[in-house]
Amino acid sequence: MDSNAISNHLEHSVRAQAELRLKLGFSVLVLMFAAVLVWGTSSPGIGSTELLILSTVYSGYNIAAWYLARHQSTVLPREIVMLTAIMDPIMLSFWLFCMGKPSVLFASFYLFTILGYGFRIGLTPLRICQAVSLTSFGIVVFYSPIWRVELMAAFSHGVLLLIVPLYASSLIRNLHTARNHAERESKAKSQLLANVSHELRTPLTGIVCSAQLLAAETDDPSVFSRAAAILKLSAALDDEIKQLLDLSKLQSGSGMTGQAPFELEAVVRHVKTALEPIAARKNIGLDVQFDSAISLPVVGYEHELISVLMNLAGNAVKFTDTGKVVVSVTLIRERPNEYVVGFRVTDTGIGIAQEHLGRIFEPFYQVETGETRKYSGTGLGTSIAMEHVKRMGSRLDVDSQIDKGTVFWFELHLLKLPETPAAPVPILQVPEALAVLSKCVLIADDHPMNLRLLQEMLVKDGHHVTAAHSGEEALHCLSSMYYDIVFLDFNMSDIDGARVFQLYRFGKVKAAPTFFITADTSETT
Repeated sequence: MDSNAISNHLEHSVRAQAELRLKLGFSVLVLMFAAVLVWGTSSPGIGSTELLILSTVYSGYNIAAWYLARHQSTVLPREIVMLTAIMDPIMLSFWLFCMGKPSVLFASFYLFTILGYGFRIGLTPLRICQAVSLTSFGIVVFYSPIWRVELMAAFSHGVLLLIVPLYASSLIRNLHTARNHAERESKAKSQLLANVSHELRTPLTGIVCSAQLLAAETDDPSVFSRAAAILKLSAALDDEIKQLLDLSKLQSGSGMTGQAPFELEAVVRHVKTALEPIAARKNIGLDVQFDSAISLPVVGYEHELISVLMNLAGNAVKFTDTGKVVVSVTLIRERPNEYVVGFRVTDTGIGIAQEHLGRIFEPFYQVETGETRKYSGTGLGTSIAMEHVKRMGSRLDVDSQIDKGTVFWFELHLLKLPETPAAPVPILQVPEALAVLSKCVLIADDHPMNLRLLQEMLVKDGHHVTAAHSGEEALHCLSSMYYDIVFLDFNMSDIDGARVFQLYRFGKVKAAPTFFITADTSETT
């Protein structure tokens, strides 16, 4: 784990342990009080006043530890861990010293505390807590009249406090090693997918460009039809690559955009515009229903919501051969500051057997397998939709019957955006370099085929094009003459596009509009 991941894990663990201590601590306090009321204290000198003081100190300690955990900017998380690893067994020891015979039962909380530190945080606080527990328990045994009588019980507890944490240490060490290995594997998988996406999309770009040139240059209907087929298949392949990357980002904890204002009706229109041609080709209906009571813009995850509806409605269209698909957005409840909105995707398709419903949200799971598969796809659409819905704070549910259809639904709490006076629509100013044809253009790409195809497309549009096969060659061209537009491949083997752009801009009063070309979808781009 890197330093940021370790810090985040420690902060989360400290907060979780403080909340558990607060909840469990008061429950244990009630039990210990009840035990004292029934069996009495360990000594006649310990009365209600002493117990009240101890209870007040114990409660104040729990509340203070919780407060510090919630405000970790005041005290470092590691300092909180060390402090509580010492204080937890000391507070328990005071209670064991004051209690009567039931203290033998409550001594087991030493182990609970020690192992809690080990599994939640690590071996160092475990050893500190173990050492303090053994020391304070030894003092209790030496001075408490109850424990001096129960020497065999004291000896057995001491042995357990010594041996069990030592054995648990090896298990915790193996557990942390396995977790770190799994995290490294996950990062490696994500990086592999990002690299594979680049390596797949680079030739895919060449295929698309070639097909577009063929379609533009030919008068032969059969050649045009084949070029259109290539473009259609390329788009399908690009969608499959995108789904693999989306799932990889979600599983790694990234992939969510920030919340922003948007129009719910615009999201629904987007889904309809994208899927209506596909539904029309299959001669099925696509009915989009939007509740007019949702009159205000909302604040939420627009991109993720579009992804969910596109995946669910896209699957519905794919698996429906007769009938229709209905996408409905309904206002369930309205509150002063938010809408509670229900989303529903219903189809009259082939349906899903009940035994498969519990697994369709698993990545790559498909009902049809083997050579008899009728419908293509990776089986990632519902997995991606479920992950997005979870991260938006809801749950995606499904119900289905064979040959009767399927329905997916979920609810979202969306903050309202108050109405504001409409701002004047800005007039889009097209850069002069893009508004006039026959400009001098530089393109830099270390993939020779893509470079040649891009050059052909730009020349066909009437531009004067200079092609650079590397970042170094691009810098040489930029230093020797002026260009109206520059296109740089983001990933080049010698100098990447971003570095080329930085060196180009350095010392330039007026730089040409520069665009990056990349098939990479990693966070760094």
